[in-house]
Parts: sequence; C-alpha cells; structure tokens
Amino acid sequence: MNTTSSVSKVEQSSESIAPLTLLGLVWFFWRRKLILFFCALIGAVSALVLDLYKPDTYKSTALLAPVSIGGKSGISSLVGDLGGLASMAGVDLSGGDSSKVSVALQILRSRSFLASFIRKHNIEVEVFAAEGWSPSDNSLRIDKSIYSLDKKEWMRDPKLLKPSSPTDNELYKSLDSRIRVNEDKVSGMITLELEYYSPYLAAEWLNMIVRELDETMRERDISNSERKIEYLSNTMETIANSDIRTVFYQLIEQETRSMMLAKANAEYVFHILDDAYVAEEPAGPGKIIVVVIGLMVGVFLAVIILLVFLFSDQLKHTRKSYD
Repeated sequence: MNTTSSVSKVEQSSESIAPLTLLGLVWFFWRRKLILFFCALIGAVSALVLDLYKPDTYKSTALLAPVSIGGKSGISSLVGDLGGLASMAGVDLSGGDSSKVSVALQILRSRSFLASFIRKHNIEVEVFAAEGWSPSDNSLRIDKSIYSLDKKEWMRDPKLLKPSSPTDNELYKSLDSRIRVNEDKVSGMITLELEYYSPYLAAEWLNMIVRELDETMRERDISNSERKIEYLSNTMETIANSDIRTVFYQLIEQETRSMMLAKANAEYVFHILDDAYVAEEPAGPGKIIVVVIGLMVGVFLAVIILLVFLFSDQLKHTRKSYD
C-alpha cells in the first residue's frame, strides 16, 4: 500500500517537473489533445458564425496616373534668374506634377473635402446610418436607432457638442475609414479603393470622388493664378525700371499660361486609367480562411491557458519542495 502511494507521488511529481523540457511540453500537450481539439473547434465555429452575421462589404477600385501638364519648360528656364523675384511676387516656379499629386492626395483625405462631398450629394444617411445591403432589391439596411426612414429624421439623442444629426467630423471619419490610397513610388500609379455595403454605391461614389478631387485642384490652381496675376499687375504699375517690368511681364505670361492649361485640360491632376467598377464578390477573406484563422486562434488561446496552469502548478510544486 505504501509502495503504491509512493509511486503515485513520484508520477505526480515527475509530471509537474517534466514539462519544463521540450519533450515534456510535447507530452504535456499530447495528453491534453482533446482540450486543444475542442478549443480549436469552438474557435472555428465562432469565427464562422461571426462572419455569417457580419454584413458583407464590397470593394471598388480605380487606377489613376498623374497628368503631365505642358508648359513647364518656360517656367523652369526662369527659375535660376527670376527665383528671387518670383518668390517675392508669391509665384512658385519650382512646383511640379509630383507636388500637385501629393497635395491632391492630402486634400482627398481632408475633413473639409470629404464632409463637403457628403453634404453636397446628400448622402449623410447612407454614409452614417447604413448597416447592410439587400441584394434582392438593391436597398440599404438603415439602423433605425440612428435614422428613421418613416419619419425622415435622425433619432440620436442630442448632446452638448453633438446634435441628433451627424457632425462634419463624424461624417468625415465614417467615409474616410472606407477609403484606401496606395501610391507606387516607382511608377507613380495610384490605386484608390472604397469599401462599402453596396457595390453599386461604392463604384459610384469613388468615381464621383476622383472627378471632384480633380475639379477641386483645378479651381484651386486657377484661383491662385488669378490672385498672382492681379498682384503682379498691380505691383508692375509701381515699377519704372523697364528690365524689371519685362520680368514681371514674363511672370504674368507664365501664370496666364498655367491658368489656360488648367481650364483647357479635361483631366487636370489625374488620368483615369481604370474607372471604379462594381465588385461582384464581397471583400475580405473567404469562409475557408475565416475557419482556419478561427482554428489557429482557438488553439493559441488553449495553449496559453494550459501553459498558465502548467507554470502555476510548477510554482506550487517548487514552494512545497522548499517547505
């Protein structure tokens, strides 16, 4: 009887100590393979259920290339000799297509551009209150706790700085989170992506955003050129030196040429190489990948929990041995 008890104690002791080695860990997890199996199964089923209940989104993509605006050579030839005067006059002679594209991409992600785009096209409800899309009748599912289609009013309780309707900042965050911009530094090609519940609206909005961004840049540069021409013309009237007046005439000519090019070009900053299209399949990983990820997460959590219990037993055993 005493011998059996001693053997049992030795086995318990060796099981507590052995897992500290690699072989011991393998044996430890092998003896608990059913726990790992059920945790992996729970993880896979949970991931699949969550994926089924998560509303599908569709990604639309547009491919753009920077437009090379003509007429830069004249300005470039003036940079060396007239850079100081141009700077004094508020005319930037060093700007190029790359800086124009960079500014356009920054404007695209700006609060003022996206919020005004939403307000202009009256898509506040679609951007802020939608929670899904019904392919059968091509209609959006609207969250009734946010907006009532029957009453045509926002249902949110107004707070100190937030009215019942969404603010510009909330609209901006909602749409900006759906946009992705990828710029190839080598080729200069730009890929814009917009992910949304409805594939039709995703494609429509992305095409509208690209064209309005181009038009915004055009109006911005025309306005700048007009302001510079006015300043140069007024300043030139106060100058008597004929050589300096000639320089100002050249600057005015260059700004006038830039303004004419901005008005004449149908595509000002971006060439649209591939319009945004209506996606046929939902974005995101497929069902098999979701199940695999769920399996891995389930196994990982099971391993962590088992290791916590293992090292807890090791700590208790160490304390008992000292006692």
